[in-house]
This record gives sequence, structure tokens and C-alpha cells, in this order.
Amino acid sequence: MAGSADRLDCEYIDCAYGRRPAGLRPCVVGSSSGLARLFVRAAYLEAASVSAFERLAAALVVHDAPAELRTRALAAAEDERRHAQQMYELAVAYGGEPVAPEVEDVGVPDLRALAID
Repeated sequence: MAGSADRLDCEYIDCAYGRRPAGLRPCVVGSSSGLARLFVRAAYLEAASVSAFERLAAALVVHDAPAELRTRALAAAEDERRHAQQMYELAVAYGGEPVAPEVEDVGVPDLRALAID
């Protein structure tokens, strides 16, 4: 990041926020300020990670994983929900217009794909 007291240029790094669900479509940001764009993207990715952890919990049920793993995945989804709300509030505060994540249904991964993920 580079900037001065009246300007801040932020470089967006894709790996900074949340867990990506398979089938996540790119975030399209229309906000003009650098901080607004940053927070809109962060809100999008944090909200998308809610879906990722909820999908993980559902897949764990399908594959008969221990209940504790599902409980932890759902707890992580709640953490991401809080993070998304915080980023949403920051995006709005800086003039951004947050958008809901678009995630395609890709079905339940097999055990190998789940382990790799």
C-alpha cells in the first residue's frame, strides 16, 4: 500500500479474506474510492466464506464425519458471518455498495476432494 494523508492506494490481494467456496463468481465492484473497493471485496469474500463453511459442514454429514467436525465448521461459518458484517459496515462507511456473493451449486465433493480442500 502506498499513499499520503489525503490518499491511500490499496492493492487488492485475492488471498487475504475468508475461505473460497467452489463455484464462487468474481466480485464486481463499482465503488470509486480505494478503501471502499477494498472493503466491498472483503465483505464479498467474507460472506462467501460463510457458504464455504456451511457446505463443508453439509459434506461432513454426507460422508459420516464425526459430529465435532461439523460443529466446528458451523462455528467457523458464524465467525465468517461476523467478519462479513464488519466489512460490510466499513464498506458502507467509505461509500461502497456491498454485493452478495454469487456461488454456483457444485454438489457435494467426494472424500478425496474434501480432503484436498
